[in-house]
Amino acid sequence: MTNLEAAKGKKGWVKIEEICRVAREENADYAWVDTCCIDKSSSADTTEFINSMFAYYREVWICTAFLEDLEAGQDLPTEEQLGRCRWFTRGWTLHELIAPKKVWFYDTDWEFRCDRFEVLEAIKSITDIDRRVLGKERRPLDDILVAQKMSWVARRATTHVEDRAYSLLGIFGVNIPLLYGEGQGAFRQLQEVILQRRNDLSIFAWEEPSPSDVLCGVLAPRPEALSGAGTT
Repeated sequence: MTNLEAAKGKKGWVKIEEICRVAREENADYAWVDTCCIDKSSSADTTEFINSMFAYYREVWICTAFLEDLEAGQDLPTEEQLGRCRWFTRGWTLHELIAPKKVWFYDTDWEFRCDRFEVLEAIKSITDIDRRVLGKERRPLDDILVAQKMSWVARRATTHVEDRAYSLLGIFGVNIPLLYGEGQGAFRQLQEVILQRRNDLSIFAWEEPSPSDVLCGVLAPRPEALSGAGTT
């Protein structure tokens, strides 16, 4: 950060200040913020981060999730309120929700509202993620069917089409070359790598929401085709 005064004028500065405040209150030695800890101008740095993201979040003590569209209040957020929060529809926040041991949710005023366990059923309903993945006695991800894990991004959006596949790398414990511009080819490549490692036929249990006459082979053309995998 070469120009501190200029940085303070940016939208993300408040997020950095508030996360550091939370870290001090919890006597944490360090705080890591994706707003400023990734050099997005460097393809090497971006690749390393994407391939390591899930491992980073799995090791954190507390993950703070800022729900900027959650109105300020004192009560436990309802499923309806949480369902309106864009945080639950963004592709990359999937890591933040699943990997950490603790996830704390903050509202638009940066006031603590609840942790993941307190709104477990609401999150399960909103995201279709198995409650045993999100709860205190967490089920290993390797025990979850491939199709089910892929369905977790079916209703999530990313800036780049390829990131819907890349956001699943850590969840499946695989790495693939990052090639922006290949579109849905990234999702097919992800499936090919998974098939080399897992004998899980659920990966073929896909169905296009809007069937067409276009032939696309045995692999799902996009995450939406696996949206019916559901939860247990």
